[in-house]
Formats: sequence, C-alpha cells, structure tokens
Amino acid sequence: MKKTLGWTHFYEKKPIKFLRIMKLLLVLMTMTSLTISAKTFSQYRVTLDVQNVGVMELFKEIQKKTNLYFVYNVEDLVQFQHLSVSAQNESLETVLKRVFGDKTLDFIYEGEVIIVKPKILQQTLEKIVVKGTVKDKQGKIMPGVSVVIKGTSLGVATDVEGRYTLTFPNDDQVVLLFTFIGMKPKEVLYTGQKEVDVTLEENLAEMDEVVVVGYGTSKKKDLTGSVVRIPQQVLEKSSFTDVGKMLQGQVAGVEILQGLGRPGDRVRIRIRGESTLQGDASPLIVIDDIPMPEDYDLNMLNPNDIQNIDVLKGASAAAIYGSKGSAGVLLISTKQGKDGSPEVFYSGNVFFKNFESPVKTLNGDQFRHLIHEAVLNNFKYSSMNNPDANFDIRTSSDYKQVVVPGYFGEANTDWMDVLTRQPVSTNHTLGIRGGNKYAAYYASLGYTEDKGRVVGNDARRISLTSNLDIKATKFLELGLHFTGTKQKIKNSLEPNGWDDGEGLSMAAAARPDIPVYDENGDYYRYYSTGHDRYLNNPLQLAQEAPKTIDRMFYTVSGYLRLLLTKDLRYQMTYSYSETKDDSDLYWGSYTYNGSGGYYNDAKGILDVTNSYSNQSNFDNALYYTKTLENHDVSVMLGTTFNQEKAGNLAQTYQDFPDDYIQNAIYSAAKLASNSGSDDKSAYFSVYGRLNYKLMDRYLLTATVRRDASSKFSPSHRAGWFPSVAGGWIMSEENFLKDNKIGLSFLKLRVGWGVTGDNRIGRYTWRTRFTNCDYFDKPGAKPMSVGNDQVKWEQTVQMDYAVDYGFWHNRIRGSLGYYTKNTKGLLYAYSMAPSAGLTNVTLNMAKIHNQGVEFDINAQVIETNDVTLGLNFNISKNKSKVLNLDREMTSSVSGGLNLGTTVLKEGEPIGLFYGYKCLGIVKDQKMSDEIFEKYGNRYQVGRYAYEIYADGPEDQRQILGKTNPDFYGGFAIDFRYKQLSFRAAGKYSVGAKKHWSGMEDQFHVNLYNPSNRLTMALNRWTPDNPEAFGQRFGSGWESSYVSDNYLFDASFLKLTDITIGYDLPFKWLQKIRVSNCNIYGAVNNVFTLTKYPGTNVESYSSDSISGAAQDYSVYPLERSFTIGLKIMFR
Repeated sequence: MKKTLGWTHFYEKKPIKFLRIMKLLLVLMTMTSLTISAKTFSQYRVTLDVQNVGVMELFKEIQKKTNLYFVYNVEDLVQFQHLSVSAQNESLETVLKRVFGDKTLDFIYEGEVIIVKPKILQQTLEKIVVKGTVKDKQGKIMPGVSVVIKGTSLGVATDVEGRYTLTFPNDDQVVLLFTFIGMKPKEVLYTGQKEVDVTLEENLAEMDEVVVVGYGTSKKKDLTGSVVRIPQQVLEKSSFTDVGKMLQGQVAGVEILQGLGRPGDRVRIRIRGESTLQGDASPLIVIDDIPMPEDYDLNMLNPNDIQNIDVLKGASAAAIYGSKGSAGVLLISTKQGKDGSPEVFYSGNVFFKNFESPVKTLNGDQFRHLIHEAVLNNFKYSSMNNPDANFDIRTSSDYKQVVVPGYFGEANTDWMDVLTRQPVSTNHTLGIRGGNKYAAYYASLGYTEDKGRVVGNDARRISLTSNLDIKATKFLELGLHFTGTKQKIKNSLEPNGWDDGEGLSMAAAARPDIPVYDENGDYYRYYSTGHDRYLNNPLQLAQEAPKTIDRMFYTVSGYLRLLLTKDLRYQMTYSYSETKDDSDLYWGSYTYNGSGGYYNDAKGILDVTNSYSNQSNFDNALYYTKTLENHDVSVMLGTTFNQEKAGNLAQTYQDFPDDYIQNAIYSAAKLASNSGSDDKSAYFSVYGRLNYKLMDRYLLTATVRRDASSKFSPSHRAGWFPSVAGGWIMSEENFLKDNKIGLSFLKLRVGWGVTGDNRIGRYTWRTRFTNCDYFDKPGAKPMSVGNDQVKWEQTVQMDYAVDYGFWHNRIRGSLGYYTKNTKGLLYAYSMAPSAGLTNVTLNMAKIHNQGVEFDINAQVIETNDVTLGLNFNISKNKSKVLNLDREMTSSVSGGLNLGTTVLKEGEPIGLFYGYKCLGIVKDQKMSDEIFEKYGNRYQVGRYAYEIYADGPEDQRQILGKTNPDFYGGFAIDFRYKQLSFRAAGKYSVGAKKHWSGMEDQFHVNLYNPSNRLTMALNRWTPDNPEAFGQRFGSGWESSYVSDNYLFDASFLKLTDITIGYDLPFKWLQKIRVSNCNIYGAVNNVFTLTKYPGTNVESYSSDSISGAAQDYSVYPLERSFTIGLKIMFR
C-alpha cells in the first residue's frame, strides 16, 4: 500500500516532485546524527494551549512556536484525533510524550526536521484483566456506562450492578475511557491495578448551553421565560430546502401548515393560537438581532447558513420586543467565523418529486355522459316544479346549448398527465469559515432550483451570506454582516392571475374532449362562438403564460462594541433591509382573458405589479455584568429607532401587436388600469432588562419596553410593555441532591408579561382619500374615516412551567400552562352603505387563549457505536372571544376575512357557521317528510337543509371548529457507528376543514363546461341512492355554507426520513477532508387522515379563517433526495 507523506508547512509550500528526494535526504541525515538528537531535541521549550485538534493542527502549532517541521506517514497517525494539551514553557520532548505516550511513537530530530515513526511493538502481548464499579457522586451504581481502551474500539458496558470486566493486551500506555450520557467523560491511566472503581460527575453542558433571548443571551438552565432552541444538528438532519418546513413538529405550541406546498410557497406559523383579528398573526422574525420586516418570507433564507433557531413563546421572553412580540418571536442565528484554520464546506443534493396523493379526473366519455345527465336532471327538476306544464326536453335551453355542432370534442385527453412532469431539482451551498484571535469570517453562496410537478411551476433562489467580526484592539470589536437573496418564482395556470393555488384546479378542470395539439402539431386553439373568444389550452397557458415573480431581499448590518471596563460594554448596531417584488403576467390573445376575459375585444393583456419595502434600525445598548460571591447580576439598557417605507404600483396594459415579441409595456396600445400607493412609518423605543441569580438556583428576570409609533395618533402613540419572571432550580437544593427517583434537574418558573401588536395600516388613525373622476376631471373622495382614539392591541400572558431531567438528563423536557389575553383588538368596522365609506378601525373585543404544552426528550442509548434518541411534544390551546357586542360574519366584518367562520361572544375563534345538512334526498318519501316538517321542497337526489320556511331569517348554526383539540410532533434519531437514521413527523387532532372545492364536483356550467374529479361518478342516481354526492346537475350549486362539505381534518404525518453515512476518517485524511456525509431522504412521506380532499394542510390565506377553507385540488409534493455534505481543512 502506498504511504502518504504528511508535512507541516513544507507539504503546503513545496512541489510534490521533491518529496521522495527530501525523504531520502532526511533518512540519511538521521542515520548520521542519532547520537546527538536526544540532547538537541530536549533543548526546545514550548508554551501551548490547544483543545480538541487534529494531529496536523498540533504539529502546525508547534512549528509556529519552534520553526521545527514534521515528516510522517498519515496512516501512522490516524488514531490520534481530538488532541488537547496545555503546556507552559515545557520541554518539547516532554509535551510530545504526554500527548502520544512514551511507547507509541519515535520522534527523531535532525536540524529543523522531526521524523515521526511508530515504535515497533512486541508481536505477542500479555493479556490483562481489569475489573471495577462505576457510580455517580451520590454513590448510586450506574448500569450501561461505556468502558473502552482509549484510541481503540475495544470496550464493554457496565452491567445492572454497575460492574465491568475488561480484557486487553498488556501495554505501558493504556487509558480507560468511561462515558455515559449526561455525565462528564473520565479517563483513567492504567498502572497495573486489579480493580479500577470510578465516580462520574454530572455534565450540565446541555443545561449550560447558551441560547438567544433577544438583545442578549442566557444559559439554558438560567432561563425564566418560555424559550425553546432548535439546534444546528437538528436543522442539518432535515433535507427540506425551506426553513419554515424544517420547523414542523419541532416545538410544542408552534403549529405549522405547509399550505399548497408548491415551490416558493410560504408556510403558515402560529404560536399559541390566534392573538389578533387583523389576520396576520405570524411571529416576528429576528435574524442576528435584526428584526425583519413584517412581510419577510422565511423561504428567502438559506437553511445551510443557520446556526440555530430560538423560539420565544411566552410574553416574559418576548416582551423585550414590545409591540412586535404578541405573536411570538423566532430568533435565528446565522453561522459565524471561528478561530482556527480555514474550513471549506459544500452541501448539495438532487431531489425528485411526485404527488403525495393522486388527482384523478374524468375521461372524455365520462365527461360527455355527465353533461348529458345534467341536462336530463335539470329538465326533470323543471318538470317537478311545474307539473301542469307540457314540457318537451328539446325545447329546453340546456338541450339546445349542448346539441350545437362542435359543442363536444372527440378527444380523450388526460390533462393531469399532460400538465404534470417528473422534475429534477437541485440545491447547493459552498462556503468558507475560519479566523484567528483577531478576526473571524464566514461566507457562503447558495443556489436552489426547485421545480414543481405542474408544468411551469418553478422557484429559483440564489443566496449570499457574509459575516466578518474583527477584534481591532483589546477594547474595540467591529462586525459587518450581509445576507442577500434573489428569488424567481413561476406559478402557472393561475386563471385570474392571482397567486391562489388554483393552478392544478385549472388543470383538473380542463375539458378532456379537447386535444392538446391540432393536426399540424401546433397548440389546439378552441374558439367559442358562444363566448366570442378563445378558451384556454392549459398546456400552452402553463408554458407560455406563467405568472413570474422576481423577488429580492437583502440586509446589511454593522456593529461597534466597546469594552469600557471588564464589567461594562457598549454596543451600537445599524441595519438596513430592503425588499423588491416585481411580478408580471401576460395573457396572449389566444387565451380566454387575453381575448376578452378582462376587457371586450382585447388583443392581449399584461398585468404588471411592482412593490418595495425597506426599513432601517439604529440600536444603542449598554451591558453590565457583575459576579459577587453568590450573586450574579446583569443589566441591559438600550434604545431603538426604526423607519419603514413601502409602496406598490399595479398596472394593466391592453392590446399588443404580437403575443411573443412585441408584448412589452411600451408595445401596448392602451393602459387599461393604474393604481398604487406609497407610505412610511417610524417608531422609537427604550428598553431594559435585569437578570439576577442567587446561589446559582434562584432566578429573576425583569424587562420593560416603551414603544412610540407614528401608526397611532399623538395622544395614543406610546405603549408600555413590561415583564417579570422568576425561576427556582430546585435540584440545586440539598434536599433534592440525594433523591431516590433519579431526578437530576428540576426547575420551576413563572412569568408575566405584556406585548403589543401594531400591524395596522400606517395611516389608519387618519381619514384617508382616494382618487376619482369628477365629470372627466381629477378629484378625490374619502375612502375611510380616521379614528384618533385607536390604541395598541395588548396581550397579557402568564406562564407556569417545570423543566425536568432524570437519570443524568438522559430524559429531560418541560411541562407548562399558559394564559394569553389580548384586549383592545384592532377591528375594521363596516360603515353603513349610505355613509359612502368603507370602514373605520376601532379597538373592540378580547381574545382569551389558554393552553398546556409538554415535551420530552429521551436519550435511550448512548455508546461509542450506538445512540438512540426519542423526542415528542404535544400542545392544547383553547380560545374564546369576549366583549363582542354582536355576532360577526364575513358579510358584516369589514376588513376581516372570516370566510365560512363566525365570531361569537364566549365562543372560540374559527367556528364554522352555516346550515345543517339533512343529507341527500334519497326518494320521494324522504322529500315529502322534509317538506312536511320544514316547509321546503327538495328534489330527489339533491341536498336538503335544516331550514324552516316560516323560521327566522338567519337559521345558520355552529357546525364545528377550525382549530385542533391538540397537536404536536415527534422524532427518532438513531446512529450505528457511521450510519445514521432520523424520522420526524407531526399530528393534529380535532380540527375540521371546509372542502370548498368539492362543491364544484357535482354540477357543471353548461355555458362553459369544465371537467370534474372522478368522485363525481359516485353521485346519486336511482340505482345508487347511497351515493357520496348529490345528483349531477347544471347551473350553480347553492351558495349555502353547510356541513355536507365539512370534514374531519385530523392527520398523522411523517414529514421526513433521512438516512446518512459518515465516511471513515482514515479514508478522508488522505485527501485532507475532515468529514463527509452521504445521505438519502424522503419528505412528506405519508399522511394518515380521513379528510377526502387532496391536501389536509391547505389554507386559503393567512387570515384568522385561513385554515378553514380548502379551495384547491393541489396535493403536497413528496420529494426523494440524494445529498452530500463535505468539509475540507
């Protein structure tokens, strides 16, 4: 086997062709100088302090101190990794013997070169047997402790009595290594003793982990608020390319819906329920202490740049963010540089997709049959309503419409097959990381190309991150951070140009009797004489008329940190963020819209939207920390000035000379519509925090913030947001240190805090005007009434929780209860039509939330070769609307998007409101019984409703709720040597969803018929009275919201599975690679649910009723991933 010659310094700077010559010369010189080498070698003295480094890094450090160079074979040093040494002016010979052992290696000195050779060991060594017992500090026996010979795989585990017996070859340098999860590893040098008894100490490293808490950090065990960390190792095990999807099921109290799951789609995040009626109750996102704009999209962030994510759930933790913290806070920390040699890393994968559930539509014959059936059923219905009339079906308008020549095509096109594909997508990140004691740097470049299953649905993302931190002097530190993303999204088959996810619905509705291409191989163009315009060819529309969105976001920030004294520091931070969002959609003259769907006689339509937003933040803060015996105190005082600007321009152009070349703005003959806006706002804040710890067990945290915002009138511009929380680490008390139940950590905590919400229009408190025409002259008219009494929304939370750990924290978690009361809800109240205005914003009503959260993490197995970890969390939240003077529905809610839901005093948010369905009228007898009881006649085969003819005007009822009874997540992590496995999932129980898309499946508009899902075949007929759906008809379905389309939306989902393999280090060291992982993954593996729709996680909007209605037939996309992660040093 060919040896690999390793060099420090020379290896990197000298040509490879000199290696053999150099090696020969060094050996010859060595042979002539062995008699004086030891004496000269011992004259070198070094001062070193290195921790957990590789052998090459250690040799480089020695070279820096002594100018000595090392020559060695890499294979001889594979076993020496994770080396640590601390030496103060010691002999180099002594240091090397301490690190590598006296009998392990020979170090032969010649001039400025040290040759490293393994010692020749005896071929046969005497076998040694050593026994012992392992206990903890309280004297309790410890089964399952790993006992190995350091540097080898030879080892055993202690039995149920904590004892072990280990046999190994006799050697002068044997170190026993004892390890156990939750305990500090312990090394014992074997010196011939027959028994080696060991006491292990508790390792509180996990509890000593530092988490981000907003404008600062805290040790995890010292937290008094509800803060949960998602660490880097968990994020790296996920193969999702979107940050939001990575968070699914990870944190108790955080509910995430994927939505449609198309490339570039946002997820819906809720922390501890709905806390506002404004619609957007998503949490504040803070990246590296910089609050992001309200419209920030998590998809803009490259997951490979994230170090960890801390979730602030309770007000005592989030109150430091004042008016922006009522919906919770996501604190994202990106990777920074670190001291050490440069690390070049690459992460990349290729992924393939299919649908989690199939979408099946009618074929041509089935489509034509149901159209004829609809005509016949409508004729029968008309005959029933007018029994004395002499009807002839040939005289009906429906009949005349469908018998027109050319009404039906002769094709049998499967548009779902035509419009879907098997895409290949890629994701890549290349970066570098390193630094020294004066500067640290991190930089990465990411590229993601995510292709959807539907033709024309694509998303591309290019990201750049650069972090530089400089220690200019002993007292001055500087930093400059940049994060930028450019995203291009294409959404095809949007029938109205809206980003509403109807794309696949349009594909499913495409007529199967119309061909894709004509006899010449061109796109088939179907001109409807009844419509006097072209109908859409879906494939042509998908390929030539996708909606294109170009989105750009960047943040640049810098800080200056002055160390005024050893206890006092000052930090100034400035940041600037900007978002630009440009979209366009061209409807050619060959499309329905482009030939008159928007405007009569149109010859092409171009919709263009340009929007922007930017914000600047200027922070100043003082930090003071002091430790006096048993007292630890830290104080922070700061100010923030923030300014935000936003604007948009929306224009529609009409009539173009050509659909393919001359279709730009300047080629349009007419500007059909034009609208836009610009606005800005600012706020100024003063904030502070006090942390106090007594005897390492009694904890107190208090914060206060005062926000003053231009969004409110001068008399109500400022708001105060205080919080206070306390904790008691009971496990530090003497009466619990020697407990009999294995309790290793116990902390009680309670917190109270106030947060706010200022997500209202920037000029809501003012009367606003809009432009208008007045006898062909420009004018203005009022559009909303101002209200200078409008105030902040305020959310008051109480948290009660216990954090626990058992058996040296092998099992740990938390159990908590919270109440969350929001008062002064901002509400857009509808004005009477006679006022000529739309609405006025008021403070009204309250929302009360309360809930329970529980999580548990268990490290079931932890040995050198095998680890097994289990995680589980569950949450329950109940909400109630209070102080509401009347019932609120979508028809009287003004700016609220209630959809099919209602707000009622004393009832939860998100109640479905509609009519009770009595089922399908199976026969005439049932129709007569319903008529006798309710006074309304329903046709056989149609739905009947619980509506009394002589009853009140509004007979709607509460039909169910949109929010689940409980929800949560789970994960399994397993490792065997270099092989790893992770599976994660989530669940939700008790919610219902209104599948609005089902309403369209059992009727058709004969004027412009469209296809239906195959469920339409399971409709009522005289031969199928127990059918799933009503009889098939023409016209429009009743506009009633009823429970016949309401279904149980409970689900159990396996979100992702990842299997990885770490290549052995002895393979990698030959090519200067520190680690390499190859993995395969599956996302959206499966979903168990009774919901009949294609996607139980869909939502229509981010409003409070957003998860209530499902208009789409777009199923989630399942992806299969093959990836590689590699790091060079």
